[in-house]
Amino acid sequence: MGLKAKGAYAVKRAWYQDHSSLIVPKAVQAFVLKGTPMDMFIYRYATDAFDFMQSVKVPRASRLEWGNQIVQNTCRYYIAMQGQYLTKIMPPLSGDIDERRLGVDVGWMTQLCNDANDFDWHNLNRRWYLTEAEKLLAGLGLG
Repeated sequence: MGLKAKGAYAVKRAWYQDHSSLIVPKAVQAFVLKGTPMDMFIYRYATDAFDFMQSVKVPRASRLEWGNQIVQNTCRYYIAMQGQYLTKIMPPLSGDIDERRLGVDVGWMTQLCNDANDFDWHNLNRRWYLTEAEKLLAGLGLG
């Protein structure tokens, strides 16, 4: 009987599903199935930049800011050592006048990477991905 990984644990996803941070479930799977330490997997074995990339999308009535710069409504990014904070600016709720500001990956710097050639391995903050993998493992009751 083969492994059946679903939801956040799935490493193979259909084209219409979110492919963000696939390194996280891959690291958990390597640990559970092969005993590979997750930090070793994330820091040494991962060689596909797309496994670290994430995406964010805001509706037309909203906008996305990277630092103080307005960027396109759909962006690919990764968690970085140096970069900017990513923020969704949403219209006010009914009866309010102030726009809503929602942080994306709050507390972590991001680097835009809409062109895959802009990915910088030296700027990648692997600590965030390891932290997320540890959370996912804890969800299995193993962490």
